[in-house]
Amino acid sequence: MESLWTNTDFPFQLIICDDASNAETQEYIFDLVRAGKVSTALFNTGHNMGIGIAFNRGAAIARGKWLFKLDADLIYEPQWLSQAIDLLSNQVIGCLGLFKYWHEPCHFDHELIVDQGTYFEVQDFVGSAIGMRREVYDQFGPWSEQGHAFAEDVLYKRAVQVGGLCMALPKEDLVENFGFGANRSALIRKADWVGGNHEYNIPNTEPSLFGPGIESQVREENRENLDLLAVERCL
Repeated sequence: MESLWTNTDFPFQLIICDDASNAETQEYIFDLVRAGKVSTALFNTGHNMGIGIAFNRGAAIARGKWLFKLDADLIYEPQWLSQAIDLLSNQVIGCLGLFKYWHEPCHFDHELIVDQGTYFEVQDFVGSAIGMRREVYDQFGPWSEQGHAFAEDVLYKRAVQVGGLCMALPKEDLVENFGFGANRSALIRKADWVGGNHEYNIPNTEPSLFGPGIESQVREENRENLDLLAVERCL
């Protein structure tokens, strides 16, 4: 968040959606609100409801023309927001990822990238940082994880594409995802942030759910349901 406050060059409303964190974390968030660094904090003190529901709650009170779902493990490049808004002003773009990702456990085939001059058109991207125009979210949302881990945005992104809009990535990364955007960093089993001597889990070479291979990764009985939901949201 320090990098967000330092490098955001456009007026913004920052909403933190806390999903059943511990008391220490919640008190830290309260301090940020008291200090005026966070516009609004939403707290769920019961059972963790998932990222999809948390994002929908934040979007419900957001006042901006653009919405960004930003995970907690991001470092922001200078002028990231104005560059993202400039891209999202292109009415062809349905949702914008803020960084490229070519590491395990997600393998996005480079052949699926189409160079559109100012941005890359892709079939999918990792959902740690997503931007969209408000009217696009209102048309194709809300988000639903449908019981799948890391799938809070899958149905939404499919609906956007069925609706004739594209998925895009910037030519240069606008954020760094230090928890999931560097090679093997998402696979840390025991972290040593001081010395950097992390212990890693064994890499999984297949994507969990997102990516061009999503159809083969989703259980067979859910495939038809996913397609129907995506189409219904476009009607």
